[in-house]
Amino acid sequence: MTLTVIATTMATGLSTAAAEPPSARPAKSKVQVAWVSSVVATTPTAITGVVKDKGKNRRRVVLQQRFPDGWTKVARSKTGRDGTFSLALPTHWLYSAKTRVVVAGTRKNRAVRTKPQRVSVVPSWTPQGSPDSWAYISPKLRARFNPCKPIDYRINIAQAAPWAASTIDTAVAAIALGTGLRFRYRGTTSAVPWATKGTPKQTRSTDLLIAFAPQSQTKEDITGKQGRGGAAKMVWGRDRRGRLALIKRAGVVIDTVKPLDAAQATRVVIHEIGHAVGLGHTGDVSQQMNGTAEGYYSPLQLGAGDLTGLAKVGRQAGCVRPLRR
Repeated sequence: MTLTVIATTMATGLSTAAAEPPSARPAKSKVQVAWVSSVVATTPTAITGVVKDKGKNRRRVVLQQRFPDGWTKVARSKTGRDGTFSLALPTHWLYSAKTRVVVAGTRKNRAVRTKPQRVSVVPSWTPQGSPDSWAYISPKLRARFNPCKPIDYRINIAQAAPWAASTIDTAVAAIALGTGLRFRYRGTTSAVPWATKGTPKQTRSTDLLIAFAPQSQTKEDITGKQGRGGAAKMVWGRDRRGRLALIKRAGVVIDTVKPLDAAQATRVVIHEIGHAVGLGHTGDVSQQMNGTAEGYYSPLQLGAGDLTGLAKVGRQAGCVRPLRR
């Protein structure tokens, strides 16, 4: 675990717009916080501090982080009688964000918030390659899911090897770590993305479908390839940067005819889910989004370019809302 404690922050109460008699004004509060600047992903970490005010009232305390769509509450708690508090810092995904503590006001004490501090959650490995080695699957569309809503996914592994379920679990976890997207497993299905006639189709209730299937069951060309991934339905949406393609449904199909072992299949599924959430190919073979066969034998870790791209299509890029027709 890498924890860097930086200078303690002190903040005083927020100013009020209207002047009030001294006896009627809530008292000022002070809050001191011991910040961390960097923490390794998945390491349980707490932001601790103390609220100093008159009386021994328990105060509501909130941890907020700033993304392009504004300040978002990520944790909440209450102070003890001695004014101390502890707030769980999210470490389940990789990000760098301004973070602050907000203490709610009471009848006797003013609200208070700290100055924002930069907090980063970093990988436990050293990402290889250049951070610039990434691309959108369609640069003009900037296609991506809305990271502020969970993605319901189902799997079809009836025709796959026994290790298929674990490879999907590993791949989904890797993409979630890089994006901050929330994936919700909804069970198995017999459906196949871009299904051919007679094969069950992906339904509206499945945002992401991951299937191991032969060429005969999908309209996408997977012959001679390990698999295919991408959006199945998109609508126009908007984020803080402007208009983009909002992915509503996406699919991944892995060829059951192509001989792959568990490690190779995991890389393929990571790669294809990368396409499904909006990433294109890169020529850097150290990246999981490399499009050549050589890339499937690279170390099973997200590269520096992969992480940049996943951040661009994930929570750190802000929420996406559909455009009204």
